[in-house]
Amino acid sequence: MDEKAYEAVKAYLDALLAGKPPAWEQLPDISLYMDQVVSYLERQLGGLFAAEDERAITPSMINNYVKAKIVPRAESKKYNQEHIALLLSVFTLKRALSVQDLGALLNGKPEAGSYREFYELFRKALIECAASTAEEIVAGLGIEKSESALSGEAAEKMNSANIDESKLRELALKLAVEASLRSLAAERLLAIAQSHELSSAQKLSGSQKPSSSRALSTAQEPSGKREAKKG
Repeated sequence: MDEKAYEAVKAYLDALLAGKPPAWEQLPDISLYMDQVVSYLERQLGGLFAAEDERAITPSMINNYVKAKIVPRAESKKYNQEHIALLLSVFTLKRALSVQDLGALLNGKPEAGSYREFYELFRKALIECAASTAEEIVAGLGIEKSESALSGEAAEKMNSANIDESKLRELALKLAVEASLRSLAAERLLAIAQSHELSSAQKLSGSQKPSSSRALSTAQEPSGKREAKKG
């Protein structure tokens, strides 16, 4: 592998591990206009997208998520902390989940405090998955690690001669298959969750119907029949 490709792999690993989404307390606590929101999201998520993908986040995309009721409408054309948290989550997940599945994932989240709970779960999962993905890339490409005596952190010793194109393609295939299966699994789990919610709602509704139905039936019976039953 040439030096340029070697440096690209290293830069991606660095970005993957460094690209932690901000904690809830670090999200903007003042409302932002659309252009400010796009700029903020690009800065936070830039490491997840290819460098040439300059329009990975656009105002029209944000508006589409609002129309789909995945993200609440702006308040006086401004987006607050909850909007930003949801948009960070949605733009990270959009390649794995459809708009419909994103809606199912966020179902029932408008209650006070639930957006923060969802965002913190998302952030924790992203940090963990970024670390495990980086480890898989390191192992798959045969990158050696050594402990840095100065920093105490893992310092990667990458030998570009040992990383060829065939290794990159083989690892890319493995990661793509894994991503596809995990995406399908997420879709299935969301479908099961929705089915369970619907079933529970139907049972609750069904348990209330018999009493009212019997009362109506009794009220409509002729008085003679009711008296005969009593006798």
